Amino acid sequence: MRITGVTVKLLEYPLEEPLYPAWLPGYPQAFHRVNLVILETDESIKGYSAGFAFGQEGLKLGELLAPFLLGRDPFNVEEVIKILRSATFLGLRLWYIEPALWDIIGKALNVPIYKLLGSYQDRIKAYASTGELKGTEERLEYIEQIQKLGFRAVKLRFHSLDWRDDLKVARGARALPQDRTDGRCEHGLARGGIRRSSALGLNNSSARLGRTQRAWGALARGAIR
Repeated sequence: MRITGVTVKLLEYPLEEPLYPAWLPGYPQAFHRVNLVILETDESIKGYSAGFAFGQEGLKLGELLAPFLLGRDPFNVEEVIKILRSATFLGLRLWYIEPALWDIIGKALNVPIYKLLGSYQDRIKAYASTGELKGTEERLEYIEQIQKLGFRAVKLRFHSLDWRDDLKVARGARALPQDRTDGRCEHGLARGGIRRSSALGLNNSSARLGRTQRAWGALARGAIR
């Protein structure tokens, strides 16, 4: 099997009100946009995947991707990924192409992708994510709302200019009854990509650190388990 066609389509829809993503401080996002990637093969099997788009920068992405992908065997995932890494020289982040390869493989073998990747169960727990920075009270209200919807875990965004504001939110989340959150709050710290799957604990020594980098280091070593 070989890849014979590469198409990229821009999909977008307007948001009811601007979103200010925590990971892009100062950027008012008025649209949700994705680049839909479609890989065609000589066996008439198509693979689909999508990646985030800011504007219309992906309109010619298909023409740019074609030389990297045409004639490649979609089953050779590692090989294709190595080739795509060379595209970073052009300023492209093409990590979202890989799912299209697995989509082709799963369809060719008539096997769900999660089984190809070694899973032994067909159900997983979902968590609710957050997108914007919010104050403590507003964030805790959100957590209560998603708990009523049945979620037992939430991902908090920590990207405040003053890390002390992030810690206030973390302390507030930690103070929630454990039987309501099942102890599965995931907190993403902007500087270091730290993740945890239980309530966040903070010791007094980390709170006294004046520099943000030292504070994150202290959290990683002792406060986050």
